[in-house]
Amino acid sequence: MKRRWAIPGKVMLAGEYSVLREGGIALVLAVDAGLELELEPPSASQSPLLVRRDTAVAWSGGPVPDELRFLHAGLAHSAPKRLFKAPFRVQLSSSPSAGVGTGATKPGLGGSASAAVGGLAVGYRLAGLVPSREVFLQAAVDVHRTAQAGRGSGYDVAAVAMGGLSVYQVDRISDGPGGRLVASAVPRPVPRGWSFCMAYAGRSASTTRLVGRLDALGPAAREDALIRLGASVRPLVDALGAGARAEVVNAVRHCDAALREFDALTGVGVYTPEVDALLAVAHAMGCPCKVSGAGGGDSVVAFDREPDRLLALRSAWTASGFHTYSPPVARRGAWDAFFGPGDAPTDAAPSLDFHA
Repeated sequence: MKRRWAIPGKVMLAGEYSVLREGGIALVLAVDAGLELELEPPSASQSPLLVRRDTAVAWSGGPVPDELRFLHAGLAHSAPKRLFKAPFRVQLSSSPSAGVGTGATKPGLGGSASAAVGGLAVGYRLAGLVPSREVFLQAAVDVHRTAQAGRGSGYDVAAVAMGGLSVYQVDRISDGPGGRLVASAVPRPVPRGWSFCMAYAGRSASTTRLVGRLDALGPAAREDALIRLGASVRPLVDALGAGARAEVVNAVRHCDAALREFDALTGVGVYTPEVDALLAVAHAMGCPCKVSGAGGGDSVVAFDREPDRLLALRSAWTASGFHTYSPPVARRGAWDAFFGPGDAPTDAAPSLDFHA
């Protein structure tokens, strides 16, 4: 029997590099712009076990192609015995609603995180196991970091796994290079009446490369820079909870100022000419807008209680030559899609607009 699931993508609203330290927090959002995963019994003519449909990359044993690395890592973690003996075939492709591209065209919505979480979830299903949300989240963090040689903060897989809006926290990091990162995520209500949109800066950022620049700082300077950056997260969480537009505008400006200070101090390279151009258009139109994620490319995110203002902003961004998108919020994360109530076969997991 063929099964199909939609795996969400992620948007970083605030926190960025601050979750590279113990105690760091981030505000993250799951969006319906991730990947589609299909599980089916293989026919005699379908020998590959893993397939990336939109790039025609396949694997049936031996070295794992890079485009299937995260999917394979998730499956190998949760169903290692079934992976090499199983009568199944897993196909992965970009969600048609989306904007999660591949290679140099991906806008930074978490393709690798979606693949790792999807592989992990389908592996648990094949093994006949139903993990708790907490176990699933931690396993997803472990898988994604292992596939990146011990790097990564885990916020992206948390957004994909949990769905909706969450405050993600790094609870503990074990000593030593590539030490285990223990994390948690607290769901937050999706603010009613707010809409959001994003724009792609035209180049895909290498988060690993940008984080490598941060590592060039001494331990004390690095810790201080991350603490100062993280201090801007809670005010935005509280402002969105209160719903007052003026408070959100001020909180977003504080986040942007903190990230610029961090960038100037560390030399990471968060702000590129394209990112600055996108932010300048938004600020001139009075829209709260900031970098989403590591910067150095990828996307910016704007949110407002005035939809007409956001529509005008998207038009202005488009006129400036940038690609814009506004994926719906995925209120059901991967855990809900695979293990929650109502996980019957479907062409797409339910999702709702940000302002619904």
